[in-house]
Amino acid sequence: MNHSVIRSLVLAAVFVAVIWIASAPIQAQAEIIVTQFPIVTSGNAIGVDLSDNTVVWTDAVGSSGFSTLSNIYGYNLATNEQFPVNTDAKVIWSPSMDGTTVVWGAWDRGAGNSMATVYGYDVANWTGFTICASGKPTSSAISGDNVIWTDAVGSSGFSTLSAIKGYNLSTKQQFNILDTGKVLSGLKIDGNTVVWGAYDRAGSGAANIYGYDLATKTQFTIANTGKPGAIAIGGNKVVWTDAVGSSGFSTLSNIYGYDLATNQQFTVDTQGKVVSALLVDGDKIVWEAFDRGAGNSLASIYAYDFAGQSVTTICNTGSPASVTMTDCRVVWTDIVGHEGFASLSNIYSYDFIWGESFAINADAKVIWSPIIGGDTVVWGAYDNGNHATIYGATITHAPEPGTVFMIASAAVGFAGIAFRKMRKG
Repeated sequence: MNHSVIRSLVLAAVFVAVIWIASAPIQAQAEIIVTQFPIVTSGNAIGVDLSDNTVVWTDAVGSSGFSTLSNIYGYNLATNEQFPVNTDAKVIWSPSMDGTTVVWGAWDRGAGNSMATVYGYDVANWTGFTICASGKPTSSAISGDNVIWTDAVGSSGFSTLSAIKGYNLSTKQQFNILDTGKVLSGLKIDGNTVVWGAYDRAGSGAANIYGYDLATKTQFTIANTGKPGAIAIGGNKVVWTDAVGSSGFSTLSNIYGYDLATNQQFTVDTQGKVVSALLVDGDKIVWEAFDRGAGNSLASIYAYDFAGQSVTTICNTGSPASVTMTDCRVVWTDIVGHEGFASLSNIYSYDFIWGESFAINADAKVIWSPIIGGDTVVWGAYDNGNHATIYGATITHAPEPGTVFMIASAAVGFAGIAFRKMRKG
């Protein structure tokens, strides 16, 4: 290979490398681009979930007594195609999804359909299957290959005593997590870890928080002091509210956490506020606390960075509600008015990487809680009479054109100098 060819290849390599660097987002010059699109504009959608490239929702098609009969549909964001998941028109609880599997429960067994069956559907191969058709399932959740649910086994006064059961999608085997019927709260699963609260602390009226490792089949205690309330899990972190007092009819709570990797408890917030939402994903913990306005009627949104041991105020303006998150973004609704008894809301987001807030939707509609997955936000809005439209929005970043031009020009100049020096050599 002659020198001119070598020099040309070197020049091309330098030019491509610098242009690639220039095309990466630059925080100081970034523009956040939100692209909104409709997912479904017909039917009567009443609940939605999102996983990877698939959106699923229930669609009300009738009633049975005071109960709503619903079908389940899905939408592939990659192909822009809608598909049916279940069209049996049953009384169901809202579907949840992880990966390619949708899970839900339907009251279709027993006298007067008083008992539920847990079903699954694989959107990758278009097949439905039964997960549990015995006992009295009352709620379900999914993470990876594992589906879990509570199973009512008795009562204590006005409270239901429940066991916890599971099903592995790979082995198609059912298993027990908790055999003894207890008054449960906050059942959650993430990866191989299941967490829940159980009101079993003698004479205290307070709950303990337990965990169960599906890999080792072992149960462990996370918290057995205080008065735990809401529970959340994400990765190696479990967080919960701890009631420390009251303000009128509202409970004042601190927030604590437990690191599953180190088996150590840690403190998130001890200001004793009315906490209405608690979430965790990765090293980020997010909560909503009513601490503004007349009588603390307005909420603020906060985030705790476990790695940096620091608290960031995400939002302390407007009237935020319905908070959700991923490891890099927080999404919430902001109430801006009312229509009859319904609230009109916009949707906003905060990006942890870029450190800024931006609008997802500012149409001031009656909406239900948004869901975020990766770079996609999905929500429903009642803007079609009494029927809802499901919308989606993608979030992307782009450097300002001027920034790209300046860096690209510098790259060309640098490459030209390098080439001339090689020619002299």
